[in-house]
Amino acid sequence: MTMRAVAAGDVIYDHDVPVTHTVFPLSGVLSFLALRTDGRTIEKGNVGPEGFVGVATMLERHTMHGRCIASIAGQTVWLPATIFDEAMERFTCMRLMLLRYSRARIEQLHELLVCYALHTADRRIVRWLLEAFDKAGNPSIELKQESLAELLGLRRATVSGVCHDLLAGGIIRYSRGHMELVNRPRMEAAACPCYAHIRSRFRYQPLCDRA
Repeated sequence: MTMRAVAAGDVIYDHDVPVTHTVFPLSGVLSFLALRTDGRTIEKGNVGPEGFVGVATMLERHTMHGRCIASIAGQTVWLPATIFDEAMERFTCMRLMLLRYSRARIEQLHELLVCYALHTADRRIVRWLLEAFDKAGNPSIELKQESLAELLGLRRATVSGVCHDLLAGGIIRYSRGHMELVNRPRMEAAACPCYAHIRSRFRYQPLCDRA
């Protein structure tokens, strides 16, 4: 088992490569990307300290489908997949916990399908940012607008407009890729209801309101 710091943009696993380690984020956000035929990518899910990268090994799939990158820098723990598999076979409590986690992940994906179908881009952006603050475990994150636009499949102008409105409303501070959450209640009010629904699945520990 090793601990590694990951920077934004670092590739954790590329498409169709063997999953040799189960990766547990201690902070930050790891994003799962779908690869489009035109070469572009879009986020299909992400994980922070509430979960791990390597669910595929539980389903007897030992290669990564798509690409996994760090979208928010943080610390990670890498456990050899063979040890993870042995522990899952040996300890019933661990197996049950992982099954509950897998169920919560499936419910999260269902929620996101509804989110993309029904909710406007601005509310989805705010929901993503709130989740990023929670997973980073810090009211300050490093995130470029173009990176968020690429993750969500949106124009940078859309993301820039939302960040400007949040900044003007005193909800965040933002300068040169550094974003700070200032008023959590108002930001939660601006997010789509999926934020609260998803958080309840994993019981995130919310950051203290700094308003």
